[in-house]
Amino acid sequence: MFNNSITHFPAGVFSPLALCDFLNLYNNEISVIYNNTFSGLNYLQTLQMSDNNISRIELGAFIGLNNLETLSLYNNSITHLLAGVFSSLSQCTALWLNDNKIPEIVNNAFLGLSSLQQVWLQNNQISVIENGAFSWLTRLWSLHIYGNYLGSISFHLFLDLPRPLELSLSNPQSDRSVLWQCEMLCWLKNEEATGSIEWYTEWYEWQDPIIFKPECSLGEWDNLGQSLSGT
Repeated sequence: MFNNSITHFPAGVFSPLALCDFLNLYNNEISVIYNNTFSGLNYLQTLQMSDNNISRIELGAFIGLNNLETLSLYNNSITHLLAGVFSSLSQCTALWLNDNKIPEIVNNAFLGLSSLQQVWLQNNQISVIENGAFSWLTRLWSLHIYGNYLGSISFHLFLDLPRPLELSLSNPQSDRSVLWQCEMLCWLKNEEATGSIEWYTEWYEWQDPIIFKPECSLGEWDNLGQSLSGT
């Protein structure tokens, strides 16, 4: 069903495909994912919906996908993620939302995604991530949010996430990105000095992922901060 001109599906249209475990809807002209679109696909493990024109996902759109592990929604026109829109995807481990038009990540956007391990949010228009946005992601080990417009961010967003955590974080303006990461290093170092956290970061080049892990001496912190700041 990929590479067609499909624009929408009536609710329950997939019910006769109860044993289907892979559904490829790549490169169609779908603009909205409606409530109960996939009801009946209880054994589906992979749903590919990238390269469509999706701008809106209704609450309840993924009801019935109790065993879905991989959801690909990259390269669409999604402009908003409703709180709880993924709440029925408790088995999902990988979520691609990159290359859309998402402006913010609201609290509980990832509600119910208790098995999620990897999420791609890069190359959107994200300028705000609300506190609590990632609080459900207790198994996450890879988070990609580079190529957005995050002028500021609360690092408390990451404190409840598992460690080690690969975090790809930058801004389209590279000079601000380096400053950003320097501020992150200083913040984490100060928190480490007070004993309020037990995990640190290594940073190699500003375009590479940050890796949070419990190893890095204060001397290494100093050297790393100096190399980033050019001092």
